[in-house]
Amino acid sequence: MPVLGALRELEQRTSDAGGALLRFGHLYGPGSSCASDGSFVHQVKAGKVPLVGGGTAVFSFTHAHDAATAVIAALDRPVSGALNIVDDDPAPMHQWPPCLAPTVDAPGPKGAPAALGLPWAVGMSPS
Repeated sequence: MPVLGALRELEQRTSDAGGALLRFGHLYGPGSSCASDGSFVHQVKAGKVPLVGGGTAVFSFTHAHDAATAVIAALDRPVSGALNIVDDDPAPMHQWPPCLAPTVDAPGPKGAPAALGLPWAVGMSPS
């Protein structure tokens, strides 16, 4: 993947220069796509979030407040290298969308073959 190679090079150059890298998970909270009025929740309500390839893609999340706090902390003291700003419990697709659906009055997600090729659902699968 050319994007992944470019990201790795950018991270290496930043780290070599003594800079800090803050890696965030999928943001949730007010104003995010995962908020009750967010675009992702609208897709869940419309039944457009299938469990591709058995739902093995794994997601890590970060609340918007935690992301802002991490940025302020990184600016407030000397920090270098990569810092993963994510929850402690990444969740595969077969777990969290089925839990989200009833909380937003949506139908449960249906399965779909991996060949469907949704990059956000297949590209994050564990290797």
